[in-house]
Amino acid sequence: MRTRGPLRAFYLRVRSRRGAGVATVAVARKLVVVSWHLLTRDEDYRWAPVLRTAEKLRRLERLAGDRTRPGQRGSGPGGTGDAHACRRTERERERAVLVEAEAAHVEFVRSRRPRTRDAAAATGERLHGPAEPEPAAPRS
Repeated sequence: MRTRGPLRAFYLRVRSRRGAGVATVAVARKLVVVSWHLLTRDEDYRWAPVLRTAEKLRRLERLAGDRTRPGQRGSGPGGTGDAHACRRTERERERAVLVEAEAAHVEFVRSRRPRTRDAAAATGERLHGPAEPEPAAPRS
């Protein structure tokens, strides 16, 4: 919910209507459903930051005992270059993609919202204050 992307946009939308606690649970449920689909279909998450994912995988490799990886000394062919600046640029690009994904999700949801009063009533919104009670059934 802190990282830009479609899940954050979903959280903010639910939070504005239902509150932070309900929104947190809704995002947690959505993460479980997305994870299940990714695992059963053997797919990668579309909005996963590539650089951060590569760093996490490399950390796991090193914990498992792999200490060397050829060609990691620098950005150029001679091993010279500012690797930190390269990573910084990649992170900025990833952030831009995630910001764009969040904006696209917000626009997608906005375009699917009902526009008429009848459609709003169908989604459970109250239009005229408290609901009228049902008339009591006659006793026989």
